[in-house]
Amino acid sequence: MTKLLQKYRKNKVKYNYAKWYFSKKIEKKTVLFESTHGRSIHGHIFYMMKDIEKNHPEYKVYVASQNVVADRSFLKNNGFTRVIVVEHLSAEYHRLLTTVELLVNDTSFFPFFNKKEGQKYVIVWHGTPLKHMGKDMAVVTDVANVQRNFYMADQIVVSNEYTKDILVETYHLKNVYSGEFVIAPSPRNAILFDQMHQTELRTKLKLKTKKIIFYMPTWRGDVGNVNNDNQKVAADLAYIAAHLEENTMFYVKLHPFQSDIDISEFPQIRLLPTDVELYAFIAIVDVLITDYSSIMYDFINTKKDIILYTHDLLDYQLTRGLYEDVASYPFYQTATIEGVMARLSKQATIGNYEAMSQRFCQFDYQHGSHDLMNYILMNKTSPKIISSKVHNGKETVVILSGGFWDNGITSALLNTLENIDTSERNYICFFGKNKVKKEHFYKLKNLPENVQFYPVPGSMNGTLIQRLINSQYMWKEWFKFPFINKILAKIYQAEYQRVFGTLKVDWFIHYTGFERKYAEMVRHMNHKTVMYVHTDMFQEYEAKQNFSKKVVFGAYQSASKVVLVHENLREELVEKIAGIADKVIVVNNFLGEERVRRFAAESLIASLVDVPVDYSFNEERMATDNYRKAVLLNDLVGTHTNVQNGQLLLNGQAALTANEQTIFTHVEQALTGLEKTLAETFPTILNPENKLLKALKEEQPDLHYPNKFIVDQLRISKLRLLEFIADEQITVFMNIGRYDYQKGHDRLIEAFERNYEQNNQIALVLVCPHGVLKKETIEKVRQSSARENIIILGGMRNPYVLLKAIDAFVLSSHYEGLGLVVYEALAVGTDVITVNLTETITLLQNNEALIVENTEMGITQGITDYLGASIDLNAFDFEAPKAQSREEFTAIFKS
Repeated sequence: MTKLLQKYRKNKVKYNYAKWYFSKKIEKKTVLFESTHGRSIHGHIFYMMKDIEKNHPEYKVYVASQNVVADRSFLKNNGFTRVIVVEHLSAEYHRLLTTVELLVNDTSFFPFFNKKEGQKYVIVWHGTPLKHMGKDMAVVTDVANVQRNFYMADQIVVSNEYTKDILVETYHLKNVYSGEFVIAPSPRNAILFDQMHQTELRTKLKLKTKKIIFYMPTWRGDVGNVNNDNQKVAADLAYIAAHLEENTMFYVKLHPFQSDIDISEFPQIRLLPTDVELYAFIAIVDVLITDYSSIMYDFINTKKDIILYTHDLLDYQLTRGLYEDVASYPFYQTATIEGVMARLSKQATIGNYEAMSQRFCQFDYQHGSHDLMNYILMNKTSPKIISSKVHNGKETVVILSGGFWDNGITSALLNTLENIDTSERNYICFFGKNKVKKEHFYKLKNLPENVQFYPVPGSMNGTLIQRLINSQYMWKEWFKFPFINKILAKIYQAEYQRVFGTLKVDWFIHYTGFERKYAEMVRHMNHKTVMYVHTDMFQEYEAKQNFSKKVVFGAYQSASKVVLVHENLREELVEKIAGIADKVIVVNNFLGEERVRRFAAESLIASLVDVPVDYSFNEERMATDNYRKAVLLNDLVGTHTNVQNGQLLLNGQAALTANEQTIFTHVEQALTGLEKTLAETFPTILNPENKLLKALKEEQPDLHYPNKFIVDQLRISKLRLLEFIADEQITVFMNIGRYDYQKGHDRLIEAFERNYEQNNQIALVLVCPHGVLKKETIEKVRQSSARENIIILGGMRNPYVLLKAIDAFVLSSHYEGLGLVVYEALAVGTDVITVNLTETITLLQNNEALIVENTEMGITQGITDYLGASIDLNAFDFEAPKAQSREEFTAIFKS
């Protein structure tokens, strides 16, 4: 009960929202505004609310705030009388979020937000982008909630075509967003044209004759690294204060994380007045100092001086990324605070902003905010408002892809996407935001053209009762009563809306075939759905019980089509699951030979550098003199030196004193000895004539110590692996697959051990990215008599280059839908030993692989036969199955 209460408190916000979502109706002529999750009411929403207050008394207006008292006072001081401030995430906020007719945001609502039928959602984007956004950011999955909000929005409002193009590309809107893009005057920039306002505000602030300088630095770093940035800003402000001319007032707007900077000792430096809206203040500024803030694009409207203080431009470009070369902008730019003050101390000539004005703010004018609100509220057009659609009119297919982990399903999906014509339809791969690991981001970045990705944030909404019923239903096979179907339908239809918003989905493909939530969602959809079946689901359940038969098999019955990756899966499935015979089709997996060969052409050494080693036997080798000497020398030399561009450096210094030169000479001698010792320890791979070493020297001709370089890059375990591969007397076998019963690693290890006892000139490499049997598998190898010649690697970004380098791949799986890696091995010219699995070997009709009995003794005999006889295997023809798979995949979308 305690855990239940803790979970309730944690999810109280979602429960409150769901209570209103499922029970309240839309209230006409109501508007809720929100900016940066209630942290600010400056900018766009301030002026949009101001226009409604003045010109649309029929609307009831609310604004979300994290600081209700301060924001009520702020609005009152700025003449607002009708806008109601509500606390962000309060019960009243949740009620409004589910009942107001018009929702306006400048970025996004939280992931639990779900637009209801009858609501209109408008995003007025908060600025012109300079810094990288969306999928261009380092953490590509951070695109998630903003992308979701865009899919939810009826209108996305931007101030220029440039911003529209970047949002379309970086937030995966290209060809699929079904709402309206609106290029319109920037609401917050209208005040910049109001001369009367400028006179009044200067008088109010007693700044009539003063030169006003405004500094808006971009905050750098993260929450854990605040002080370094703050120290720089504080030092700059101290310098400015000491050099300001008379009759000049210097204002600064600091980030909340810079609130500990004390400016009280600088009488001519002030913070932005708390009762003045930001853009109302900018209108009276004479000189703007900034760096990478989009405010520079807005300030162009004033035709006044802009100084870009870019003291860390190169670093900022490398860490954040910039879409524009700011050095080409017609603003004064400097990297020093002295340069800033030099510019301020003289009457400067302002650059020509005309081209930038036309590009970034051509529609801005004094009544721009009014025009935009008339368009949003009444669809009243204006010459300064351009509306467009980005949807291309083609069908959109959303594919539940899973987290792009290193497994067969991911490979099969990537092969499919690379081999179909992706221009015929729009494809979006979606997955839970937290499902994709950082090391797999590259797969997202390298998806084929016209294939986009969507990391889904958040979780299902629901009242406490709804969530309890769903939890029981998801995880208990016996919990299936007729009365709960309406409850499930309600929450899953709402979840579909939360995830996909107004996205026009034509086909929903559950590609992974196991995931429960989206399998259940298939049962409650009103459009075309597809369930993929990659393996024998009955055998899978018997072995692991890793999915819900009730949910997944129920999805088969509700889906428009059930796609099998092999004909052999049909008979039992149709026999045991009623009502699906007419919807079952077969789409044989694409074999992906082109993608595999492309990866296999990369450098073997480079592909191994960052690969973790889960197991390698080094204890006995440590007893040998050469090995111990190599390790000690490498560690000793490594603490004193490094090698850069082929030059030996002592403690990072190239210029040495006489004493240091003596040390240098000794270290140089040690390095020479190390090179020799390593070559003796690994005589094959570190032979100067070895092709890998030759390739390395060709890539880095100035490398003086290649042996040490390789050891530092790979460490000893992976060097031993390369030694196995390079030694023509040793036959290297390999298996790729997660630590799982299905993959049969236990019987492969036993089979290898039996052969090793008769012939120790063999080695086994397992590549196991993850899995539940990791501990058991490693322990089994540790206890094996063949342990010295077995190496287990963790996840590899590119296993194909290693697959190409070994002698034979062994498929030892108990069962597979299709052992795709068999064909990946054939694609790179590696011999294959495979157990007799009908789904895997059907295409092997011309002696392309050594097929053995699907038992431990069968695998044992297969390895023995491979070692003892001259196996003459034929090349596999990939063209015919590729054409067949294309035709079969296309058939999915036919009625």
